[in-house]
Amino acid sequence: MTTHEYDAITDYRNRGGNLVFLSANNFYWKIVIHGRVMYRITKWRDLGRPEAALLGVEYFHNDSGEHRGNWIVRNAGALPWLFAGMTLHNGSVLSTGGIEADHTTSASPKSTRVVAEISTSTAPE
Repeated sequence: MTTHEYDAITDYRNRGGNLVFLSANNFYWKIVIHGRVMYRITKWRDLGRPEAALLGVEYFHNDSGEHRGNWIVRNAGALPWLFAGMTLHNGSVLSTGGIEADHTTSASPKSTRVVAEISTSTAPE
């Protein structure tokens, strides 16, 4: 993310907007854009802006793409607006994805709710 993008998303959240973290590392690297090329500068957390403070979770490990697993809904009742109009419930498979380990930290907003996860115990060997 560029500084402008990071600031815009933070402002949206601070004004009451809902954020859902659905992919890996979007707020991990600070980038700059020169012409048509993006350059990775440094990790946002090294600039005092850990991704967990915005997204609720922070990346700490992956398995280099060796496994995939099912995203299992674990806490559907925590965010009813997210699941409105869907038939998903606790235990439902939401999708599949690669194994990446993210976790909440002391920087995570108190309102953070983990509603789905890929369990390492359900990932194929």
